[in-house]
Amino acid sequence: MKLLVFQEQLARSLTLASKFLPSRTTVIPSLQSFLLQATKDTITLTASDLEATITITLPGKIEKEGKILLPAKTTMSLLSTFSGEKISLEQEQNNLVMKGEKARVSLKTEAVQDYPQIESQGFEETFKMKRQTIEDVVKRIVFAVSRDQTRAVLTGILIAPQEEGTRFVATDGFRLSLLTKKEEKMSGKDSIVVPARVLTAVVDAWQGQESEAVEVSVADKKNQIRFVLPQVSINARLISGSFPDYRKIIPTESQTTVTVSRDELLRAVKFASVIAREAANTVRLSINDKEMVVSANAAQTGTNQITLPIQKKGDPVDVAFNYRFLLDLLSAGSEEEVVFETKGALAPGVFRFGKNQNFLHIVMPVRLQESEEAK
Repeated sequence: MKLLVFQEQLARSLTLASKFLPSRTTVIPSLQSFLLQATKDTITLTASDLEATITITLPGKIEKEGKILLPAKTTMSLLSTFSGEKISLEQEQNNLVMKGEKARVSLKTEAVQDYPQIESQGFEETFKMKRQTIEDVVKRIVFAVSRDQTRAVLTGILIAPQEEGTRFVATDGFRLSLLTKKEEKMSGKDSIVVPARVLTAVVDAWQGQESEAVEVSVADKKNQIRFVLPQVSINARLISGSFPDYRKIIPTESQTTVTVSRDELLRAVKFASVIAREAANTVRLSINDKEMVVSANAAQTGTNQITLPIQKKGDPVDVAFNYRFLLDLLSAGSEEEVVFETKGALAPGVFRFGKNQNFLHIVMPVRLQESEEAK
């Protein structure tokens, strides 16, 4: 195999593909490499951890067809030292030879036949999903997925078709984020759980492209999903398991409703977080008739508080949350106001943005210590 590619395009493709390399030591060493193939007039780069696979089409000149494995970490590190020039990639026996205008590198590679065959299952009829939809999902709710791999189903996004559109749900067991997209119609299709990292990679793959929709297909056996963009295809195994019934988690009534500036509340939580870091990350919201006091109290450090003007309906309440959860959800919004609803200090807190009823967050509160409650 021998081909010519631009360093900048290859580096960008390797960076994107690297998100699909195994995150842990694998029993298949070849998966720590990229598979580079040149056939007829097409150059493709593949990376996989067997759960998810990305294939990227590269522009370039093919002088000799073939395929080779690129040692991922070494290739990426070396490639970053080249300076926007054309790169020659050539296979010489079991070595990859990479040449620039002045530099030459020879790397030993794994045997290409050791790279596993990535099978693609039969897919149902393809539907399209808008670019704005996936970008909103990544920006507004992906942060709420779990990082705990022992609860795999919570590391994904539930995509649930509804009569009024499609719902996207993320939860880690302590908070839940829900986004409804009325313009996305998936009627007749079952709910599926897609790995959150795959949706993030789809958004990353969109950078520099003009297409406003992605083709999405679900395998006949309901255990694979495929996203197809110009020059990029991503296949992933759907997450199996019982996703929590989010409809039972959403409170249907409240005793207190507060409307406050999102920017002001965000600044107040950041201010309180300086002390909260020394107090189990706990921030207290004390809501009176016309104001909210955002405070934190750490026995070994001190206290701080900031007062915000609010509009309130219902009862006064003192409630506490993990400040990190508040920062995440407030940073995900762009609206001017946030509406907070609660049934009491131990009830889940519901956060909405302005009049947007299609986007909400639910956060479980932190129990205030008796000494704190008495203040």
